[in-house]
Amino acid sequence: MIRQLLVTIGFSVVVLGTAAWLVLSADDRAYATGVRAYEAGHVQWALGIWRPLAEAGHGPALFRLARCHETGQGVAPDAGAARRFYRAAAGTGNGAAQLSLGRLLARHATDREARAAALKWLILAERQGAPGAAPVRATVAATLPAAEVQLAILRAERCELSGYSLCADQPAGGAVLRYASTRMP
Repeated sequence: MIRQLLVTIGFSVVVLGTAAWLVLSADDRAYATGVRAYEAGHVQWALGIWRPLAEAGHGPALFRLARCHETGQGVAPDAGAARRFYRAAAGTGNGAAQLSLGRLLARHATDREARAAALKWLILAERQGAPGAAPVRATVAATLPAAEVQLAILRAERCELSGYSLCADQPAGGAVLRYASTRMP
């Protein structure tokens, strides 16, 4: 009786696991295969799976490629490529990519405008619930005047409300900047 119950439970787990796998899109299944290859130490194989997905705009694949370019795993370290991939992944609403992009931009920021751009992505990451985003956001915000922090908040809201289609670090024509600067105390 117990043996039959265990067999039934085991069969149910296999069926449910298979059903969950079938619910994923083909891209998500391919991405998951890449993750398993990466975790098994087959970085080149994983990169080969993720590149076409990234070219199609798959956020998690873009994030993984960015991380590989940032850390030099399977490719030569390239901060510029990492930034481009993080930005593309962040634009899909990927909170981890938004956090990583914000950190990367803040680390290489040479002026207030660059720190404000980093802050925008950190605000978005925090809103997505990315673990660790809040303290990084607070640290970067502390380096900026209140008006720049408010501008970063406005830019984050604009980005979020547009479904991430209006996330440029410098708004077209400076319209948001002019509006915000006339409304700040």
